[in-house]
Amino acid sequence: MRGIVLERCQAHCERCGRPTPFGEFHHRLPRKMGGTRRGIGTVKNCLYVCTYCHHYIHSNPSEAYLKGWLLRDTEENVREVCEE
Repeated sequence: MRGIVLERCQAHCERCGRPTPFGEFHHRLPRKMGGTRRGIGTVKNCLYVCTYCHHYIHSNPSEAYLKGWLLRDTEENVREVCEE
């Protein structure tokens, strides 16, 4: 899964677009809400981001939800990220 995400973004941060050789994998449906326990470790649930943007996403949840960087734990969102 990580390899596909890296190929999708070509090792660039999916928030700011900068080249990010040592980025982080961000779960749009957070792990604490079941983002991996429910088998949602999917490409659609994962963003590759630089450390700054990962922090920014978690520090600005209102914007992150609006832009789709974070997803609320709803059945619709769970279905969305489960479909590959």
